Amino acid sequence: MTRVSCLLMFTFFFMTPAWAAGDAATGKTLYASCAACHGAQAEGIATMNAPALAGQDAAYLERQLMYFQTGIRGA
Repeated sequence: MTRVSCLLMFTFFFMTPAWAAGDAATGKTLYASCAACHGAQAEGIATMNAPALAGQDAAYLERQLMYFQTGIRGA
C-alpha cells in the first residue's frame, strides 16, 4: 500500500499542469507513506537503498513511475 500511495501521489503531480495551484497540505499527507523510504525531505535513505527524490530530473521520475506502473520495478 505504501508504494501505491507514493505512486499515486507522483502520478497526480505529473498529470497536473505545472501552472495549477498546488495543495501543500494534501501533498504532505500523500508523501507521508513515501517518506518512510525516501526520507522526510526526499533526501533518500542509503541504508534502505532508497534514492533521493529531491533534485531528480522530472524525466527520471516519470520513467521510474512508468516502470512501477508496468511492473518492471517494485516487486
